[in-house]
Amino acid sequence: MTLVKICGLMQPADAEAVNQAQPDFAGFIFVAGKRRQISFAKAARIRQAIQPQIKTVGVFVDAPLPDMLAAVQQNIISVVQLHGHEPETTVQALQQAGAQVIQVQHQATLTSADYVLYDAAQPGSGKIFDWHQLPKQPPRLFFLAGGLNLTNIKTALTQVQPAGVDVSSGVETNGIKDSAKISAFVQAVRQFNLEVSRNAKN
Repeated sequence: MTLVKICGLMQPADAEAVNQAQPDFAGFIFVAGKRRQISFAKAARIRQAIQPQIKTVGVFVDAPLPDMLAAVQQNIISVVQLHGHEPETTVQALQQAGAQVIQVQHQATLTSADYVLYDAAQPGSGKIFDWHQLPKQPPRLFFLAGGLNLTNIKTALTQVQPAGVDVSSGVETNGIKDSAKISAFVQAVRQFNLEVSRNAKN
């Protein structure tokens, strides 16, 4: 079953939207200078409003390990997404603290992360990631990000067959998370999974 991650939550209303749509993951951006960046305190308030079965993810770029561990220990997130050039020792330290790790792959390198993620050069820009750049045999279970939306998600799932998909700008209207788009995106992935399951049984 393809997992779904809705990233870049910023407002209390975003919690209501993900609760309604029921993705597998909901993400917060903790990267200075990014439009969707929020504080730990604000993320904690949104996390409290999100249903517990939806895992929350914190996106970091070369952040100090204590900062990332603090977000985990404060129960703001249970998954850490590494978007920088973090070493394997950081991945392992986070896992030892009980967090799952998603690590962005800039090139095919060995990692003990739970998932790797392939994204566009400018994450969150809505620009499509060139699927042809994916390794023919990705090293681990991987998420696909970069310009995904309702128009191209079925094609992406069919051609790339990722373990998960990660969307942010593709479920926004005028830079704000759109509840209807979030629900439609999650439903499109769930419907695709259902069709694949039915075909496998035939």
